[in-house]
Amino acid sequence: MCTAAETKLARVAARCRVRAGCAAFLLLTGALAAGGAEGRGLAPADYALLERLATARARAALLEQVAALSLDEDLTVAAWAQRTRRRARGLHLWIRTLPRYGDVQVYSDGTADVAVRLEPATLHGALEGLQSEFPAAGAELDARTLRRAAARWPVLWSTGTAELSERPSARKPVGWENVTFDGMEHARRAAEADAHLALLDRIGDLALPNGRKLGAFLGSADSVRAALAEALEHSAAVTVNFAPDRIAVGEVRVSTRELLRLLIDVHGRHYAGDAFQAADFRGMALAAQAEELSATGLAAPLDDAIVRPQYVPLELDVPAWAGQTLRAVGVHETSATDASPSPGLTGLAWLDGIDCLRRRVEALVLQQDVTVAEFLGSHEELKDDVIIFLSGARPAGPAETPAAGVVHLPVELPLARLWRILRRGMEVVEALPEERGSQPTERVKP
Repeated sequence: MCTAAETKLARVAARCRVRAGCAAFLLLTGALAAGGAEGRGLAPADYALLERLATARARAALLEQVAALSLDEDLTVAAWAQRTRRRARGLHLWIRTLPRYGDVQVYSDGTADVAVRLEPATLHGALEGLQSEFPAAGAELDARTLRRAAARWPVLWSTGTAELSERPSARKPVGWENVTFDGMEHARRAAEADAHLALLDRIGDLALPNGRKLGAFLGSADSVRAALAEALEHSAAVTVNFAPDRIAVGEVRVSTRELLRLLIDVHGRHYAGDAFQAADFRGMALAAQAEELSATGLAAPLDDAIVRPQYVPLELDVPAWAGQTLRAVGVHETSATDASPSPGLTGLAWLDGIDCLRRRVEALVLQQDVTVAEFLGSHEELKDDVIIFLSGARPAGPAETPAAGVVHLPVELPLARLWRILRRGMEVVEALPEERGSQPTERVKP
């Protein structure tokens, strides 16, 4: 039963329930999205900034989760990826392409959240492809072991947060504010070097006549590979972008025509064998489907180049639920008898799950027996943000049909953002450290 201070979300839900199918689901999501960029009056550039920063941070956090997953006894994804430089780079680049899940959640304090979701089956397919494309010397994981490991993995979720106050400055790019200039320069050079290594790897994959690859020529002598690497450093154009996830991204490009000229020159000056001829390189250039080759390198700043604050304020009186996740099961009953629910019916079950979560959120106790519903009753300015927060409820598993005409969808909602919203309506009281030398603290009260 809803509380007296029924939220806007509940009213939208009530209107949607009298409708059927996908149209009702779209009505709900449209109403929720109204509290997004347009509802906040954000300029397109500001919205794009928030989306870019939050998405980059969500992907970076997701990479850490992926790296920690277990593949086999005493073997993590991180250790498996590090077996070859190309595989580790490939995994990182793939994670950086994953799309955001759902809408950008924009809040009235100029912050935004973006979620990224990764299914075990999707990750399994990506790791299989990376192992096939970049094999390592020695024993590798067999298909059965990799498949068994993927069966144990959960659905991975990651959320990134950005603030409008992080607009780029004239001095440093976003995300690099706490990196020294020397650290940025070191990262730039490292990204350039990694990009050149990636380009050499890409060149080595090019096909020569008679079924050979250019890598065989580059591996014919150390002087051959070194000479081509040096020539590319002077001829290939490289640019470095300092990405908001604190990764320097180097992009290097060389035209196929220029590469042909360099190969013929290196062949004439440094190759002493007779297995490769200049005509082989001309055949390679003719068969190439692109006029230009490109490659990407990545580099992070060194730890000692990151300036960290000496003291970090501690927050007291944080409710225990702030670090928890609420879970519920949304239920929708319909006259349909399909074995698998349609997206529209799943959306209606999602709506019911949100309504269940709303009631549980309203019943949470902040401090001194004050519930969230009671607190919002005297802080109307925070209600729209709570609506946006509730719209971030995410599926915790696949939709099921336990009986004909019944759709169940498990949903979950991490509560960390809710606390960030509510504490803006509370008075901040500074508290003196109990012991000399302790870190500064702060308290909040309704």
